[in-house]
Amino acid sequence: MIRFAPETHTYSDNLGELPSVTTILKRLGIVEFKYVSEEDLSYKQELGTAVHEMLHLYDTDNLGKCPPDLEPYLDGWIKFKKDTGCQILESEKIVWSKRYRFAGTLDRKMILYGEKTIVDIKTGVNHPSGQLQTGGYLLADNEMIKKKAEQAKNRALVYLPGNGNYKIVNCPDRNDPMTFLACFSVYNWLKSKRR
Repeated sequence: MIRFAPETHTYSDNLGELPSVTTILKRLGIVEFKYVSEEDLSYKQELGTAVHEMLHLYDTDNLGKCPPDLEPYLDGWIKFKKDTGCQILESEKIVWSKRYRFAGTLDRKMILYGEKTIVDIKTGVNHPSGQLQTGGYLLADNEMIKKKAEQAKNRALVYLPGNGNYKIVNCPDRNDPMTFLACFSVYNWLKSKRR
């Protein structure tokens, strides 16, 4: 069974701590913030966390009053949902690969344009690392679901720039999950060499 500690943002199972999908990509420099000041990075991380929490509450019908500074993000999400007619299947789902021993929290699993799709919500700029991130989530989620017909095949990123709009970036490269696994192999190699 997988456990998540929100205060340290760590995952573990009976054998110990598991690296997260984003930790793996950060360790390899695929997700990097070297051109962002510490102050800006801290603000963006707090904003991203607040937006994710607010949208989860909205999608699970538990949102009370939306903070005014987050309203444009909510407006963009509502517009996305209305325009696409998507159906949310799962929100903020913890996924893990028992086979490979990594974990993560996928933002949404939904029916988008008639297909089961793993969706990651972003408040930052479009970056290719999101495609590998969703590849990792897809691997872990599909491993947890034994029936192939119930597994997701598609992945997408939804960018919310905070102006009431959205942008969908599809992730069509079927190699992304395997590329993520290659990153994970390098991550493990680096970890084994660290003394």
